[in-house]
Amino acid sequence: MKQLRRHLLLFVLTIVTGYLPRFVFQYTTLISETVPKSLGQLSDYEIQNSGETKSDGEFELRRTYKIPMTVVLQDRSEPSLSLNHLGLGIILHKTKLACSPTGSTFRTFNDEGKTLRSIDALKIYLTLPVTEIPCNRNQDLFVTAWVPKTLKRAGYTEGRLLIGDPSAIKTYKKLIEFFNIDLILNALIIIAISMLFDKLVLSTLPFKSRTPFKSILPFLMTFAFFSSGLADSFFPFLGHNLLTVKIQNSIYLTTVLLFTAFYFTQANKKPLSKYSSISIAISVFIFSILLSNTSYVWTSITVFPLICASCLLVMAAKRRDYTVLFSALALVSDSFKILNVSWLPASLLFLYYNIFINLDTFAIELRNASSFLGRIKWARRLSETGKLTLQEFSNILYKEFGIKQRTFIFPESSGACKIVIYKEQAEEIFYRELIPPVFAHIFSTRETLWHVEDNSSLASNIKKGVRSEFRYLGEYFSAIPLFSNNSPVGGIAVTDYNSDLVKNPTKRLEFFATLDLLKPLITELFYIEHQHTSSTWFEQCNEVAEKIAKLPITSDINNDFKSVTDLITEMFQCSGFLSVLELGTRRVVTRSVSGHTAATEKKYFETQFYAVAANEQGPMPLAINKNKVVFVSDLGWIRQVLHPSTVELFENCGINSCAAIPLRATTDESPWGILWLESKEKGFFSSHSELTLNLISSAITGLKDRIEMHTKNRATTTALAGFVPERILSKLLAGESPKEEDHGYLLMADLKSSTRISRTVGANKWVEFTHNLRIPVEEIARDYGFTLQSLVWDAFYFTKTQTAPESGDLSNLIEMSERLSELFNRAGKKEFDRALFNGVSEPARFCITFGDVTRDLKFGITQNWAIVGHAMAAVAKLEQTCKSYSGWFYIDSLASHQTPSDFDVLDKPVPGTDAEIYRYREKLEFNDDSQPEEYFEPKKKAA
Repeated sequence: MKQLRRHLLLFVLTIVTGYLPRFVFQYTTLISETVPKSLGQLSDYEIQNSGETKSDGEFELRRTYKIPMTVVLQDRSEPSLSLNHLGLGIILHKTKLACSPTGSTFRTFNDEGKTLRSIDALKIYLTLPVTEIPCNRNQDLFVTAWVPKTLKRAGYTEGRLLIGDPSAIKTYKKLIEFFNIDLILNALIIIAISMLFDKLVLSTLPFKSRTPFKSILPFLMTFAFFSSGLADSFFPFLGHNLLTVKIQNSIYLTTVLLFTAFYFTQANKKPLSKYSSISIAISVFIFSILLSNTSYVWTSITVFPLICASCLLVMAAKRRDYTVLFSALALVSDSFKILNVSWLPASLLFLYYNIFINLDTFAIELRNASSFLGRIKWARRLSETGKLTLQEFSNILYKEFGIKQRTFIFPESSGACKIVIYKEQAEEIFYRELIPPVFAHIFSTRETLWHVEDNSSLASNIKKGVRSEFRYLGEYFSAIPLFSNNSPVGGIAVTDYNSDLVKNPTKRLEFFATLDLLKPLITELFYIEHQHTSSTWFEQCNEVAEKIAKLPITSDINNDFKSVTDLITEMFQCSGFLSVLELGTRRVVTRSVSGHTAATEKKYFETQFYAVAANEQGPMPLAINKNKVVFVSDLGWIRQVLHPSTVELFENCGINSCAAIPLRATTDESPWGILWLESKEKGFFSSHSELTLNLISSAITGLKDRIEMHTKNRATTTALAGFVPERILSKLLAGESPKEEDHGYLLMADLKSSTRISRTVGANKWVEFTHNLRIPVEEIARDYGFTLQSLVWDAFYFTKTQTAPESGDLSNLIEMSERLSELFNRAGKKEFDRALFNGVSEPARFCITFGDVTRDLKFGITQNWAIVGHAMAAVAKLEQTCKSYSGWFYIDSLASHQTPSDFDVLDKPVPGTDAEIYRYREKLEFNDDSQPEEYFEPKKKAA
C-alpha cells in the first residue's frame, strides 16, 4: 500500500507536469507588466481545405486557418503601439502566411535549421509584429500548415492566439517553450547527473537492482537528447527536420518495445542476459528505423505504443505492479495525444514518468547507500574500540534490527551446554546435557544457516527428534557458529524478526555486514567467557586442594572430613557432604555435612544411600559405579529418576545444581567414597568442572592417606614410598621439610590421545603403561641433565637446575624430546594394538618454560610430590594454549629470550605471563622397521 501511494503520487506529478503548458497564459498575466489580449486558439479559426491537395516539394497542405483582420486590428485602422505583436501558437511543420487563399505568401515559418523538436513537432511558438502583416482591414489573414507527406500530424497543436505588447508576447513565448523544450533538457541533465553518480558511486555497492526502467534509461536519454534539440548542436547535419523526426521516432519506438520486452522477461522470471539484451535492442532499433522510413511511420508512434501499453497493462494488473501500470497509462495518453485528443496533457508523459521513477529509485538507493555506509562505519568503529559485551550485542540485534529473540549457546567439551535466551529485554538461562540439533548442525557443518523457514524441509530434517509441537517464533530463523582455533566456542541463533530483514536487500546487507565486522569481537567474547570459566575453576580448585593438603590431622577421621567439607563449601559458597563406601553392602555412609542447617544435616545423616552395581540412575551411584565425576547443571533434568524424598529435600533447600565426585584410592583408582556438592545456582556445576574437581578428589584422598599414615607408621612408610621420590622419603621420616627450592628449566611431556586409548584398554592398563616407562624416561632425561620429578596420568615433568637459559640449550632440548618421542612411539605400538596407536603421528607434546621449579608435597590428581614453583602454572597454561595448534615442540620466551630459527611465533601469548610461544617447524619422523621391544633400552646420547 505504501508503494502504491508513492507511485500514485509520482503519476499525479507527471500529469500535473503534462498540464502545466495549459496555464502559461495565467503565468504570463502574473509576471508580465502588461497583459496580452487572448483571441482564443488558432484552431477556432480553422476552415476546410478545398478538395484538391496542394503540394510544395516534399510538403503538402494539411490545415488552413482564417483570422479576420478586424480581429487583429481591434477596430483600428492602424495597429496600436500597445497591441503591435501577434502570437499564433505552436504549428507543425512548415507555416505560411498570406492575405488570401490564392495570394502570395508574405511570411514562412520553417523548422529547417531549427533545433527544438519533440517526436514529430516543431516546438516553437510563432510570433510576428502586426506591422509586418500587409493585409488591410477588409482582408483576412490566412495561416496554412504544411507537413511532409509521410507524416499525418499537422497544424496547430497548442498555445493561445494572442495580441499585445512585444514583451508580454515574448514572456508567453518563453514560458510555453520552456514547458515544451527546456523542461525536457533540464530533465535530461538531471537524469544524466544521477546516472553518472549511479555508475561511479552506487554501482560499487552490493544492493543494486536491474529494473525495466533502468534498462530503457539510455534510450530515454537518447530520445530526450534529440527531442530537446541538443543533438543538433552536436550534429549540424541533423538540421533537416524530417531526418531528425525519423531518428526520434525510431528511438521512441525502440524504447517502448524494449520496455515491454524487458518487463515480459522479468514477469516470467527469465531475465535476459547482457548479450541477449544488446541483441534485442539492436534488432528493435533496426526495425524502428525501417518502419520510420516507410509510409507507416504514423503506426510506429501510435499503434505500436498502444499495443505495447495494452500488454503492459495486462501484465502489470496481474502482478499488481503499480509502477508499470502507471507507466502504461502514460504511454496510452501519449499515443492519443499524438492523435490530437486536445484535452489530454502533453505528449511526453511516458518520458516524464520514467524520469520521475528513475529519480525516485536513485533517491532511494542514495538513501540506502547512506544508511549502509553509516552502518558499516558504526560497526567498524565498535569493532575497533572493542567496547562491547554480549548483553550489549544482544541489545543491538533487538534495537537496530528488530530481532525479538536472540539465543546464545556456550558449548562444553562433554557435550553439554549453557543457553542464554534474550526475549526483547528479558533474559533466561538454561543448561542442557545435549546441544540442540540446530546448533549441532552448524557446529558440524561449520556453515551458517540464513533465514530458514520454520516449516521448510531443511528445518524439519535438522530438528529431527525435537518435539513436533515445538516451533520457533516468527517465520524465519538464522544460526551462526563461532569458532576459535578451529573449535566451536559458541553460537548465535536469531528468531522472531521482521521479514524486511529477509526481503529488503538493504536491510539484509546491513545485517550481514554488521555481523561480519563484529564477528571477530563477538567470537573473542565467547572465547573469553569460556576461558574465564575454566580458568576460575582451576584456580579455585587448586587453592582448595592446597589448603586440604595443609589441614592439620586429628585423631578423629570424621572431624578431619568435616574440616574438608567446611573448607570446600565455604570456598565455593555451596553445600554438600562426604561419604565413605562400604564395599560389601555398597552402602554410602555419610561422615560429614556442611552448608546446611542442623535439621537438614540430621536428615542427611539419617538417609540411607546405596550404590548398587546395577544402579546407574542417580548421580551418586553413577559416579561411584562409573568411577567418574557426574555433574547435573539443572536438577530438573533428572527429577523423574530421583527418589521422592530426595526431590523434596532438594526443593526445601532450593538445590538446582549438583556434582558427585568419586574419591579414588591411591593404589588402584577404585572409589572408596563420594564427595557430594550442591548449589542453588543452575549451571554452577558443568563439564568444565570435571578435571578441576578431580584435583579436590585427589587432595581428599591424600588427606585420607595422611590420616592412615599418622595412625600407622609402618603403613605410612609404605605409602610414602609410592608417592614421593626416594630422596625425599628420608627427609620425611627424619621430620625434615621435603621442600626443594630450585630455579631452572621445566619440561612437560604430555602423551597425546591418552583419553581415547585408556577408554579402549582401560585405566589400569594405561597407568601400568606409564609406570613402566618411568625407568627408561629417567635414563634419557639424565643424559641431558634433567630429572623426572613427577608423573601425572599422561604427563611427565622434568626439571634442570640452571641460573639462566644458554644459547646451546635449545638443541639439547629438541634432541631429548625427539628421543623421548621415539621411546613413546615404540612403547605405544608394543603395549597397545598397532592400529590403535598408529593414528598418533606425534605421540607427545613437549612444552618448556624457565623459572621457579621449587618442589614440595602437593596433592595433585595422582601424586603427592609436585612442583609448586611459579613455573608449574606457567607450563600448564602454555600446554593448554598449545592444544589448539598443531605441532609437537613448544618453548616460551622465558626459556628463550629471542625467537630461535626454525620456530614460528604463535598469535597468542601464555595467559598470566604474557610470554611469547615459539613452535618448532620440523616434524617428527620414526623408523617403523625398528623393533618395538627395544623401547626399554633407550639409546645413549651421542658423544
